[in-house]
Amino acid sequence: SKKIEDAQSEPSEEPPQADDSVANEEGSLVALENVMVDLRVQVAGKRLTLNELGALRAGQIIDLGCRPEDPVELIADNSDRPIASGELVTIDDQLGVRITKVFV
Repeated sequence: SKKIEDAQSEPSEEPPQADDSVANEEGSLVALENVMVDLRVQVAGKRLTLNELGALRAGQIIDLGCRPEDPVELIADNSDRPIASGELVTIDDQLGVRITKVFV
């Protein structure tokens, strides 16, 4: 019948508009902006032998070969590449980092 043909020829949903895809991309970007990222501050590196590592004891001091004013690197999540560098500062008896260069 005519009514059945008309119903079958009508699309079941409207095709997405160009504005919808832009809104979806912007929504995705906004969602990414709120993702939490762990940040590490790397002061220095030190190589130890397995024997030295096994001999570590509480109270022992390890010379890192750097000064307190030397630059530190900021590393995000599980990356090995720094995203910024900075210098250690004291903020109300707490350590902080003043950013001096940004690499991203």
